[in-house]
Amino acid sequence: MSIITAMIGVLVGILSIIGVIVFGLLFMINKNKSKTTNGFKKPLIVSASLFVLSIIVIIGGARLFGEKYPNDSPGTITKEQFDFIEENMSKEKIKEELGSPERSDDEINDWDYTIINDSGLTDRNVTLHFNSDDTLALKMDGGYFYPDKQTSSKSKKEDEETEKTNYDYEFSVESIIEDTLGETRDRVDDGVVDTVLEIKANNNLGKKDGGLILIMDLSGPLPLSSKTADREINTDTLEIIKEIEDSTLIDKQVDEYVFFWHLPLSDSSGNEEESKAYKISINNDAIEKINFEHIDSVDLQSISNEYRRMFQ
Repeated sequence: MSIITAMIGVLVGILSIIGVIVFGLLFMINKNKSKTTNGFKKPLIVSASLFVLSIIVIIGGARLFGEKYPNDSPGTITKEQFDFIEENMSKEKIKEELGSPERSDDEINDWDYTIINDSGLTDRNVTLHFNSDDTLALKMDGGYFYPDKQTSSKSKKEDEETEKTNYDYEFSVESIIEDTLGETRDRVDDGVVDTVLEIKANNNLGKKDGGLILIMDLSGPLPLSSKTADREINTDTLEIIKEIEDSTLIDKQVDEYVFFWHLPLSDSSGNEEESKAYKISINNDAIEKINFEHIDSVDLQSISNEYRRMFQ
């Protein structure tokens, strides 16, 4: 529940106590005018009754309106809530369950919630990525709720073999991208930026098929115009997908790729800084139909789950 409803619960309690005091004073003013047959003063009996009633109202109000664990802190999420939300769920339904997010980014359409457990707040987040129609596309826990399970041995070989973790896949994907595009991208005045800004690999908890979801923050090429930017970003995106799909380092199916391409963009004051310029999301069903021998002919915008350019 929200902080507002909790405040309502407190207000109900305060008003109940004030009511007891007022009624008590009113009855005490007339204490000499009314007595019960057994000698007790009726105002005291009524005041006591009202006091008991106020306690009941306070408790009931707290239960009805007060914040309930685990969401005493706004913008938080528990494992049970993480399991409850699922793909294609609307923002309204998610907000009903979780409340407002700790952070939201309207440009790339995602929400962040801080993970909370029995010990309280953690320093880890859950990120929810939404489709253009504001339904849930991906939920990412960074391996907090569902860390990769490692097995000490997969066979009777002398050397123990372990399954790859998501960190292993992130390292492999970074290597593939740097081999494909280079470790840096050129910027004005002989400047350079890292090609790979961040890679996140997560298990696809929506399908539970053992596949991966890759989310990549990358520096794009320095474009000459918005038209050439589209073409170069599309080419780089498809080349990366092709190399990852062909690589022996990635032994799991990638169910979904999400690219965040960063470019030097100018704000309304004319100041330039590296900002997210494109969000491209594409799933395995679409990738299987791509003819990578003719990348220039692929209409990436039409086959992507989401293709968003965040500048004019």
